[in-house]
Amino acid sequence: MMMLSIAIRVAMLLLITNLIAGSLRHASAATRHVVQLIGLLVALLVPISRIARPEWSPIPMPAVPSFVGGATDLIATSIDSASTGGRLNTVLLLMWAMGVVVVLTRMVVGQLALARWQRQAYPVRSPEWRKAIARVAEYVPAARRVTFLECRGIDVPCTWGTVHPTVLLPGEDGKWRAKERDYALLHELAHVRRFDWTTQLLGRLACALHWYNPLIWRTARSAALAQEEACDDDVLANDVVASDYAALLIEASKANTHHSTSILPVLALARATGTETRIRSLLDARRRRAPVNRRTLATILTLGTALSFSITTA
Repeated sequence: MMMLSIAIRVAMLLLITNLIAGSLRHASAATRHVVQLIGLLVALLVPISRIARPEWSPIPMPAVPSFVGGATDLIATSIDSASTGGRLNTVLLLMWAMGVVVVLTRMVVGQLALARWQRQAYPVRSPEWRKAIARVAEYVPAARRVTFLECRGIDVPCTWGTVHPTVLLPGEDGKWRAKERDYALLHELAHVRRFDWTTQLLGRLACALHWYNPLIWRTARSAALAQEEACDDDVLANDVVASDYAALLIEASKANTHHSTSILPVLALARATGTETRIRSLLDARRRRAPVNRRTLATILTLGTALSFSITTA
């Protein structure tokens, strides 16, 4: 059965991906994120490659029975087996489709909620946020038009979008100090430069396609956490004191009580989950924080391509 074949291949792929990522625990978060991201992307492409590639199998030659009754029984048994297998395939396909619809529906609901946030937002009015944006202007990607908005309905800064990304800032309440505004903007702009919103969206699509596989959810969570740690490393690269930035993340995770942030397709500064791991990483002086260089990226892509080709054609 093709569905079983796809499930086995994806499980093998994700198992290898998690083993490799686990062996790189001393590497930078950016490197671990690339490894996990490639695993998710290949998992997304495996069903397409299996459907596009024709399935060849030899035609079995039934043994010639020595009596008529035996031939009749053989034909009847083959028909019953084929009928049972067809019904099983139909049931599995329906169950899979229902799961995909549920996950995609959640994504659509989140997108609609995000559209409502955008309607409620307005151009930045706060003089403090405007000053902070001016201070970090050199970190805004020149090739992409970043829109800064303000909204009183959110607790922490967040970002979304690919072609024209948006950074949404909390409405002015006097709780943010100048350096905290700078740290928050540096983190969100790191997401923009790394195209994290796009890669996370692709990861969610992979989860929708393979919702029945617990490894896909584990890999997606690990990739999202590594992604946040990589952006934290980018912030520290700007001579930011790790303890000061860690204190901001703790306060932001406590303040982020908006129930929609778990559904909204946005990249928030901090969430209730994963903050402890990020804090430990920030305060670990031995942690490697360098971004992925071209040589490392080329090596990972080459190995990922070879692995995906081996699994999809096995």
